[in-house]
Amino acid sequence: MLRTERYKYTRYIEGNGEELYDLENDPGETRTLIHNPKYAAVLGEHRELLNKHLRETNDDFLNLSYKVDKRWRSHKLGYPNHKGPTAPMVG
Repeated sequence: MLRTERYKYTRYIEGNGEELYDLENDPGETRTLIHNPKYAAVLGEHRELLNKHLRETNDDFLNLSYKVDKRWRSHKLGYPNHKGPTAPMVG
């Protein structure tokens, strides 16, 4: 996750999930802007900021794996399938 002055961008290993929030207009982070074409440039900028950080710090984040115990999985694999109050909402 990274935050700039106005936006917060999060990337997940599982399902390559992402979130982008406009903290000025949505301080409660209730509507992800990932699929909003008006924010395509902002999304691209934040993806590159994270990638630049990973390169500069030699962070292995993109090569990490994950394992979820099936007993705790209540939805199909992948971040877009999350349900409940912390699930991503498309704004």
